[in-house]
Amino acid sequence: MVASNLMWFAVSASPQLTGGDILLRLLSVLLLIAINAFFVTAEFSMVSVRRSRISQLVEAGDVQAQTVQSLQRSIDRLLSTTQLGITLSSLALGWIGESTMAVLVAGGMANLPLPGGVTDAIAHALSIPIAFILIAYLQIVLGELSPKSVAMLYSEQLARFLGPPSLVISRLFNPFIWILNQSTRWLLRLVGIQYAGQGWYNRVTPEELQLIINTERESTGLEAEERELLNNVF
Repeated sequence: MVASNLMWFAVSASPQLTGGDILLRLLSVLLLIAINAFFVTAEFSMVSVRRSRISQLVEAGDVQAQTVQSLQRSIDRLLSTTQLGITLSSLALGWIGESTMAVLVAGGMANLPLPGGVTDAIAHALSIPIAFILIAYLQIVLGELSPKSVAMLYSEQLARFLGPPSLVISRLFNPFIWILNQSTRWLLRLVGIQYAGQGWYNRVTPEELQLIINTERESTGLEAEERELLNNVF
């Protein structure tokens, strides 16, 4: 049923695309969104998970946590890998997805009860904008916001699960990552910024740490006596 509908759309919109071609392209769109979601989830889970918790798991002999710790120690390479994956999948999604959606939209609009010339003009004018909006919506919701929210909620579990494949991908992309990182450092030096690396985590000052200790919402696991003891340290 689906294939026959796709064939009908394809014949109506473009004689160069068969129903099988469009079905294959739609599957490619879903695959590219999944790839985008993978890199977004990997990035946010690795950055969000607490390093102290990962160190605790490593001491307990957790092999997956060891992979996460290795990625966190080379956070520059991890972020460059995820950004490269997100960018490439997004470009491919725009290239394949928008043209495919445009064919479907144009095929559907070609059957409107309007004169032939008017229908063709409307379909040609609106198919690309509508296709762009549809692809952007799918990518933002399924490929960006949903994976990001899940990664923030289950950072430890997802970081341990996605750590091994992320490490393999980062090693495969290593030559490209090196070029990107060197280009970034050169650009920063060009504008007078000296970047030494590993600067993605903000250091906490003693004053900020004391404020965190005194804020119950930020330190829910501490008793009143423990807070007082830590405050005395400062």
